[in-house]
Amino acid sequence: MLPAVLFFAGIDILNGNIWPELGKRFSYLTMLVNFAYPFLSINPGVYWYFGLTFQFYLLWAFFGKRMNGRSLLIWSVVLLLALLGISNFADSNTMSIFRHCFTGWFPIFAIGVWMGLRNNKEDLKPKSIWVELLLLVVLLGLILVMGNLVVTWTFIPIVALAWFIVIGLLLLRTRYLSEVFRWIGKYSACIFVCHPIARFITHFVEFRISTSNVSLLVIVCVYLAITVIIALVYSVIYHWLNSRLIREKA
Repeated sequence: MLPAVLFFAGIDILNGNIWPELGKRFSYLTMLVNFAYPFLSINPGVYWYFGLTFQFYLLWAFFGKRMNGRSLLIWSVVLLLALLGISNFADSNTMSIFRHCFTGWFPIFAIGVWMGLRNNKEDLKPKSIWVELLLLVVLLGLILVMGNLVVTWTFIPIVALAWFIVIGLLLLRTRYLSEVFRWIGKYSACIFVCHPIARFITHFVEFRISTSNVSLLVIVCVYLAITVIIALVYSVIYHWLNSRLIREKA
C-alpha cells in the first residue's frame, strides 16, 4: 500500500492539497483508519480494506482456536442484528465505522472460516451447469432487488458472495478461462493496490482525448491493460525488495 500512498501523496502536493490530505493518506498505513473512516476517508478510499484485513488477522490470531460452526453462526447473527439496529437508529458516522470494521463484515469472514474448517473440496466442484446458470440469474436478481430495503440490504454481501462462488464454478468448466483467472489470482493483491492508480491514469488520458470519439469499451480495455501492467511491475519490485530484506535479516 505504501507505493500507492506515496503516488497519491505526490498528486496532492502537485495540486497544493498538503493538509489535511497528506495526514489522511498516511493514516491508512496505521491500519486504524477504519475506526474513524468517515473523518479520515479520502479519494480513492478503497485502501480501508487493508485495515479490515488486519482486523481479521488479529481475530484469527487471538480467537482462531475457539472458532467453530456454532460460535461463527452466533456472532454472525448478533452482528447482523446490530447492523440492522444501527441502520435504523444510529447516525451515518456510527454506521460508517461499524460497516468498515470487522463488525460489518464478520458474516463473510465466518463463511470463509467455516468452509476452511470443513476442508471439503467437493463443496467447490462444478455439479450441474443448469443449476449453476439458474443460481447465477436468481442471485443477481436478488442482489438488485435487495438494495431497496434496509432489512434486505443488510444481507446483500452474503448473497453477493454466493453469486461470485457460482461464477467461479462456471469458470472452472472452461479450461482456458479458469487458467486466466488463476493467473490473475496470483497478482490479485498487487492489482488491488494498483487499480486506483490505473484509474487515475486512465481518467487523465481520457481527459486528454475527450475531444475524440473514443468508446467506453476502449477506455475500459485501456484501464484493464494499465492495471495489469502496473500490477506486474509492482509485483516484481515487491518481491525484489522482500528478498533483499530477507537476505539482510539472515
